[in-house]
Amino acid sequence: MPKTLARPAPPVGDRDVAGSWLAAGLCLSLVVPWSEKQLERVGPWLLSSIGERLDLPPAGVIADVGALLYGERLVSHARRTVLDPRLETALRRYEDAVLGRLDASTHLAAGADAMARLSPQLRALGVGIFVTSMLTRMGYDAGTTLPPGLVRTAVRRPGREVVERGFVTLRDSAAARATLSAGYEGLVRGAQRTAQLVSDADVFALENLGVLRTLTQRLAIAQVVEAQEAIARGFQRRIRSTRASTGNTATRLEDESEYPVGGFSSISNSGTLENLVSSELVYMESPSQPRATGGEKTVDLFDMRYTEGELLYYTRDEAIFTRQRRVITLILGNDLTMTRVKDATLPWQRIVLLLGLVMATIKKLFEDLAGEALALRVVFARDVAEQPSALRAERELCELALREWRDRGVLVVEETTLAAEARLLAATSRRALVEVVVFSALGSATALDQWQAAARAAKLDPQTTCIAATTGLGQAADLEAWKESAVELVAALL
Repeated sequence: MPKTLARPAPPVGDRDVAGSWLAAGLCLSLVVPWSEKQLERVGPWLLSSIGERLDLPPAGVIADVGALLYGERLVSHARRTVLDPRLETALRRYEDAVLGRLDASTHLAAGADAMARLSPQLRALGVGIFVTSMLTRMGYDAGTTLPPGLVRTAVRRPGREVVERGFVTLRDSAAARATLSAGYEGLVRGAQRTAQLVSDADVFALENLGVLRTLTQRLAIAQVVEAQEAIARGFQRRIRSTRASTGNTATRLEDESEYPVGGFSSISNSGTLENLVSSELVYMESPSQPRATGGEKTVDLFDMRYTEGELLYYTRDEAIFTRQRRVITLILGNDLTMTRVKDATLPWQRIVLLLGLVMATIKKLFEDLAGEALALRVVFARDVAEQPSALRAERELCELALREWRDRGVLVVEETTLAAEARLLAATSRRALVEVVVFSALGSATALDQWQAAARAAKLDPQTTCIAATTGLGQAADLEAWKESAVELVAALL
């Protein structure tokens, strides 16, 4: 039988050995040269990471990622030579496969910006969450399990003592070097099989860390963002619309901008000074120019052209700016509580995929319909006005995930009854094209019929699309079916 290489046992049996391993890992940081002053800075990052994940990579990895998140760059600097060929090779490969990719990642740059906006009290937690998410995405399985109390004790020790202990361990302990080598090799393997080390979900978690305090909330929003990215990958760059064409609605100029929308369109000899053609200034005489002798008065050419109305001015095109005004409403009924289940063939629950589909659709609509006066509404239906929606947790996730468009005033997330929503859209339909998408886990016999009854009572005749059981809400479907449903929905709304 072929021989297999046994992985070194994690140094958890002896607290002294584990503490030495931790100190040695700190001394291998590559982003910044390690010194005794760094422990005060890196200590909170280690405590935050051990709070999120018990099996840690070498401590220098956490120091490297934390420094990159704080805006530092990977630069070449002199570091102590480790007299261990395996560890030296692992460090070089780790620098190329992990740190090099992180340093060049645009997502990491966005994460650094989000980290800079966090309050100082949350930044250590942000590093721990970021490191844990990255390791999970890589499928990292070479971590070393440490007691949290040992980490807390280590970071309270004097920095000089920890540094000396780390370098002595690197010099004298072959077991510690072997375990560190295995940890770095595991990182390299994970990075090589991972297409993207940092995702939008990581950046989103940092941007909203003030709200996403609990692990449950962070896990839920991360899964929704991941589902959105997976569904969005099914979108073609251009999706052909299947919706019947309609006319345009003229909007008031003030709705678009405080400035004329046409820009400069021609040149004339009437206008205001701020629109004066700059070449006309050549007719102005400078004070140093010699004047005529013999007592004759000189006439400035600019003044003369101004008096005779011959100066040239830019004129603006004041044409009416027209574009279609549309209001698209996405209705999620209480029957969607049935979708809080996970199919064996899918990585997420059906409700998570539904929220991902909603977010991907909204993002695509805002990209492709940027030239229209578009407003979206995400409505969680209530059976009774006094009774909250059964999807309250999902509504809170939507409010958070769609905050960018909510802050811009082009999207609303709210709870209301179908009757109240129908009355609101009936008033809106007098000045905009109204379209409604109904999501249902039970098919057209419930949610769609209820909405159509409410619309008839409010004398509203909107274009209605029902996303029902065929998408995977009422029955199992694979991820490709979800992607196809999202493409069909976007095509019906473009």
